[in-house]
Amino acid sequence: MLELFKDVLPGKWYYSLIERMLKKKAVSGYPDNTFKPEELIKRAEVLSFIEKAQTHEYELIPPLLPSVVTVRAKLKDGRTSLGSGIVLDKDGYIATNCHVVLDGLDPSQEINVILDSLPANINAKVLYGDLGQDIAILKIAADSGLLMPVEFPDEPVKLLDKVFCIGNPLGFTDTVSAGIVSCSKRVIGGNEWIQTDAAINPGNSGGGAFNVKGQFIGLPTFIIVWADEQKTIPVSNIGFISPYYKVAHVYQQAKSGKVAFAGEQVREIVFANLF
Repeated sequence: MLELFKDVLPGKWYYSLIERMLKKKAVSGYPDNTFKPEELIKRAEVLSFIEKAQTHEYELIPPLLPSVVTVRAKLKDGRTSLGSGIVLDKDGYIATNCHVVLDGLDPSQEINVILDSLPANINAKVLYGDLGQDIAILKIAADSGLLMPVEFPDEPVKLLDKVFCIGNPLGFTDTVSAGIVSCSKRVIGGNEWIQTDAAINPGNSGGGAFNVKGQFIGLPTFIIVWADEQKTIPVSNIGFISPYYKVAHVYQQAKSGKVAFAGEQVREIVFANLF
């Protein structure tokens, strides 16, 4: 990216700073492919840079909404499970949480996906799931032009990175919550999770968590609930995301033709309340 600017040389103290700001689309160079890093600027120009950085976040979200879908599953006991999912590719592969489609290998179970671009039920089939990491891969038959796949990140998730969670909490489609990465790798039940303070509610499960570049970093999966013999109390701002690299692994397993649920279900060995 910085090779465009002939006056920004590796080794200079500002090199990494300019690189980070470019990735956030907060700054740009001059028409002659220079950046003029040591040139004095006016206070008004500083304000314009700040405004551009803030505006970028508002412009970031709308293009991501079509990549997040609604997932409905009719369970064996007659209940309907409502969750979210994300589009993985133009071939109709969808990722969600196992607990959203827990009876997924039962051929009699009805699972539907609703796209943002097509508000109608599309039948889905569960191909593969990892119970421990709570990731399931579905397959739908839909026009590739209606499918908007997520983009996977080009760098690891870091502590204090901004997080945007998109899903359908309580059926409210295209709901966005924001927060930060509270812990980039939290090990619970032998599995790895991204901890966040972004709001995660029932129906968010299996939706998309994204970084400031609009890249998919994982599936919002569960929150902590404190309970004793008398009462259950939700704990604020402690949520967990199944990370993108785990989703990518399960996705490849599904594409390779494996059809199964593997591992132990984390909600049975750690927490009672997964959404």
